[in-house]
Amino acid sequence: MKLRVKFSKYGALRFIGHLDVMRFFQKAIRRAGIDIAYSSGFSPHQIMSFAQPLGIGLESNGEYMDIEVNSITTEADMMQQLNAQMVEGIEVLEIKLLPETAGNAMASVSAATYTIRFREGYEPGYDYVSKLADFYAQDEIVVTKQTKRSESTFDMKPSIYDCHMLENGKDISITVDCSSAGNIKPSLVMKAFYEQNDVELNELALLVTREETYTNLGNEENRKLVPLGQVGDDF
Repeated sequence: MKLRVKFSKYGALRFIGHLDVMRFFQKAIRRAGIDIAYSSGFSPHQIMSFAQPLGIGLESNGEYMDIEVNSITTEADMMQQLNAQMVEGIEVLEIKLLPETAGNAMASVSAATYTIRFREGYEPGYDYVSKLADFYAQDEIVVTKQTKRSESTFDMKPSIYDCHMLENGKDISITVDCSSAGNIKPSLVMKAFYEQNDVELNELALLVTREETYTNLGNEENRKLVPLGQVGDDF
């Protein structure tokens, strides 16, 4: 049986890398007594996959991992078992039973929503509230994306699915392409927004939280973004 586990990552643990998070869950699952399935072969390992590794320094309320188990009890019981092994900074939020036809979490990721806050003293020195709507209303948002080996220029606008101010009038919500083919980092969106207003972005200015991770049950022309947890069922 396949289970999809949703969890949050916050506080000091936002500085812990993906591999350390994976090792932490492997140990926590053993200690919790979860009847997890192991791969066959000379060096068996827990059958586990994560949806989308979170960048260092980012918090999240919508992280997912899939595990295969040999048996289950109830969702409430398994959540209690796992959360009893968690440390401050990681909390299991829900566990769903996946249908047999469900793809794994990593391959299913299509988009993600982020909340962007500004550290105290690093707020933009201009009226960014009114300018944000103008930024998103553009037909094109051309940016330069750098990797370790190359540099490329492309139109980022089709990969930004939503961008608006939250009700508090200070924080920004963006939903962007988070697939393996077109992963857009929220910092790249904010860098383009700053540059359009002739302001340099200080990398220390942003506090970024991933709020949810989605799969697309529609197609590229008619997207139907659904949280990864809604693919599974209660048990």
